Amino acid sequence: MYNKFQVKPLFIYDREGFYANTAVFSLPTEDLSLLGILNSKLGWFLISHNCTEIQNGYQLIWDYFKNIPIANADANISNQISLLVDQMLAVKKNENEIAAKQCEIIDRKIDKLVYELYGLTDDEIKIVEGK
Repeated sequence: MYNKFQVKPLFIYDREGFYANTAVFSLPTEDLSLLGILNSKLGWFLISHNCTEIQNGYQLIWDYFKNIPIANADANISNQISLLVDQMLAVKKNENEIAAKQCEIIDRKIDKLVYELYGLTDDEIKIVEGK
C-alpha cells in the first residue's frame, strides 16, 4: 500500500487487511522484493523522475507511477531483498533507537542489492545518491 502523495518513500506491506481511503492505493502482490525496490534510494529516484512534483514531494498517480521500471528480478537477488524486507518489517515493530539503527543498516543492504538488480555502475549509483 502507498499514499499517492509522498515526500519520501513510504510503501507498506499490509498483513492485517486494512481498508484504504481515496488517498491510499494498493498493489495486489505478496512480493516483498517489490516493497524493497520501491522504498529504496533507486525507487525514490525513479519516482522523482516519473511522477508529478508537488510541495516538496511527488504525486504517485497511476498514469505516471506505472512508468517506473521494475527490474525482472534475478531469483537470488529477489530472495535476498525479500528476506531483508521481512527483517525490516520485524525490526520496525520495535520503535526505539536500536531498531532505528538496525533499519538504517538493512536499508543500506537493500539499496546495494537493488543497485545490483538494476545493474547500476558506480557512477550511476553516485547520481542516484546525489553525490
